[in-house]
Amino acid sequence: MAKTTKVSQRGIGELERSIERYETYNDGFILPDTIIVVRLDAHRYGDWSTLPDEYPTGPTTTKGLLITARALMSASFRVVLAYAHGDEISLVVDPTENINPLRRSKLISAFTSAAAIHFLKATGFAAMFDAKISELPSTERLAEYLFWQRKYCYRNATTIALRRTLTRSGLSAEHVESKIRGATEEQRISQLKELGNPVETIPPTTRRGSLLYWDTVLVEGKPHVKVVVDTKLADNDDVYEGFITDRISQALNTAPVAKPIQAKPAQPRQEKNAHVVVKPPPPPKSAPTNKQSHQPQQPQQPQPVKRNKKAQVSVFRMPPAQ
Repeated sequence: MAKTTKVSQRGIGELERSIERYETYNDGFILPDTIIVVRLDAHRYGDWSTLPDEYPTGPTTTKGLLITARALMSASFRVVLAYAHGDEISLVVDPTENINPLRRSKLISAFTSAAAIHFLKATGFAAMFDAKISELPSTERLAEYLFWQRKYCYRNATTIALRRTLTRSGLSAEHVESKIRGATEEQRISQLKELGNPVETIPPTTRRGSLLYWDTVLVEGKPHVKVVVDTKLADNDDVYEGFITDRISQALNTAPVAKPIQAKPAQPRQEKNAHVVVKPPPPPKSAPTNKQSHQPQQPQQPQPVKRNKKAQVSVFRMPPAQ
């Protein structure tokens, strides 16, 4: 059947088969058996003049971001963990999620649009969100990801706090940036302490971020599942590592790393008295009778060799050469 030349005379099925492929061919699927993390980054949109010095770590922005992260835990896709700091949210998608089945465009469009809506409702300020997707091969990589974001959060928190403190001391913007540029983490912390604003005065949500996860709580004796927003994460990295590793295992329903079993100390062997049993000698064999002695002795037939299963090996015989 010849294809109709006029577009106006083509049916919807023909047009769909012709054009829809251009939407989907480059819209890849997420690889199977991977841990998906969607990182959302907010950008101010419209008039933020009433919050000139608060973005991205002020009370209004932080509260709005946490409300947004909590709403995204049960939005279009199921989310088992979320980490929020500054103006960013990282969302760990439930491994059992299989919508569409997990096209990148669907993940990005659903999360970014939902984040913008919830942030506007929570704060009254408009923000656009972009998204990046990480496909992680193991829980160890997920722990590394969350530690990367944690250290990123701490670096930004100390830098922003130092910039604000130096600005309030009367220094020019150029002088402030010259003191911050190239400063190590230890130097930033030292300067904050010298200026009377030690790092411990930075709010915990700004200094270490917040972790959101599902947990079961008892309400009037009945279990209920709710989102826990942990805004007081440990400053000690070793303590936090144990905490986040446990949270990852619970969220993804994976077994924690097994500890090596301690071998029991060998018990000393107790010597036992030997008990000797003496067997009586066997009775002498009777001499053969005359009838038996005159018969020629038959040669003994060889017994067939018993083969076990390992010995029963099939042998391929090659045909003789022509």
